[in-house]
Amino acid sequence: LCSSSVDQNAEQLGAYAMYLWQYGMNRNHVGNTYLTICGKLCAVRWFHRNTVGYDPGVSASHAILLRGIRRFTDPVVKQQPLSARMLRVIFCEINLTQPRDQLLWGGLLLGYFFLLRRSEYFFIGRKVRSYVLQLSALQFYSRNEEVVSPKKAVVVGITLRGAQNNEFGREEVRYHYKTKAKLICPVRAARWIVKAAKTLGTRAEDSALATRHGGITAGDVSSVVKRAASRMGLDPARFSTHSVRIGGADYRTHSKTTRCCQQKELLASLSRCADLV
Repeated sequence: LCSSSVDQNAEQLGAYAMYLWQYGMNRNHVGNTYLTICGKLCAVRWFHRNTVGYDPGVSASHAILLRGIRRFTDPVVKQQPLSARMLRVIFCEINLTQPRDQLLWGGLLLGYFFLLRRSEYFFIGRKVRSYVLQLSALQFYSRNEEVVSPKKAVVVGITLRGAQNNEFGREEVRYHYKTKAKLICPVRAARWIVKAAKTLGTRAEDSALATRHGGITAGDVSSVVKRAASRMGLDPARFSTHSVRIGGADYRTHSKTTRCCQQKELLASLSRCADLV
């Protein structure tokens, strides 16, 4: 873009917006939504303002163009939360004698109870993020906060070494008590992961959901959740890996057993702040 030609800049930005709407600049050539296009146009303006020293600006034609894109963009389909009933349907579908299914079930429940984003514990394709949950990040505690074996644990804790919204990689520790339900329990979920890891020979520094050839991917879990939704007569398009997180949030909102763990997390955060001071 040129600082001396405002009309030419407006024409190029408009063509760029149309290209994003139709093709999206991705491998699948799927067009971007209105909000994504606005974000990318803002990024272009910000880059020029901070590197070249001028703002390409927008014109009235841009406003008309974006209004049309917004009108013809399909509305966002809101994801539905993963319910306890759906978890039971998934449990009936998998085979917990297989290490891979043990990892899938354990990872699914950990994401449900600890509100994990998919990049924090799943493989994205064949790769994992630098902050993915490691096997060594799983710790088992007694009621007296002593480290114990998985079979004697009442509390499970996980240590997160970063996230998409945690650019500096600050560690965050989360805890959850054992639930009364034997099937849907965070402590048992971690035990399934540890059991599968011993069978597969997973190292402590590896991803908690790693297998001998890759690991449990977000696509694997999304497929399982969608199949469970279909069996229950629900729309599979309304369910994905994000349903696991929002389902866990709904559980924590209506559950009384998580208050103690929330207090422990608050105290841990306050102690870290005190150390920084």
